[in-house]
Amino acid sequence: MSGRGRIVLPGEGPGGQDEPGAQRVYTIEAGSGVDQVLLERVRQVCAEGFDGKHDARWTSDELIGAAIALLLSAMSGGHDVDDATAEGLIEMARDFWPSGAGELKRKTPDRDLVRAAALLLAELDRRYLARSAERPVLQS
Repeated sequence: MSGRGRIVLPGEGPGGQDEPGAQRVYTIEAGSGVDQVLLERVRQVCAEGFDGKHDARWTSDELIGAAIALLLSAMSGGHDVDDATAEGLIEMARDFWPSGAGELKRKTPDRDLVRAAALLLAELDRRYLARSAERPVLQS
């Protein structure tokens, strides 16, 4: 996978003030699968607002379920998958998709793989942050 990724963020108007509709666009070269996954995670945080605070509410493996759903979606678009198998995979994907996360929006198989991997990164971060919040802070 290679190519360019675009991140569009809310922009600032004259004088550094937030202005409705203003945008900042960043173009990032993504030359590998790892680059694509990291770019997608940055997009999720910056453009969608799916940061650690947002992800902290998913405490019952919903992020993992969403990643599984996207993996199943990617599998359904495989070259050697017949129509009946593809439909079964899509139905399973919908079953894994978290109920409070809106509707599963399928993309291309490669794009769904990238999104799934980025969701797994989000789950790891959520777990690390939850563990660090549980530890008492020692003061000397």
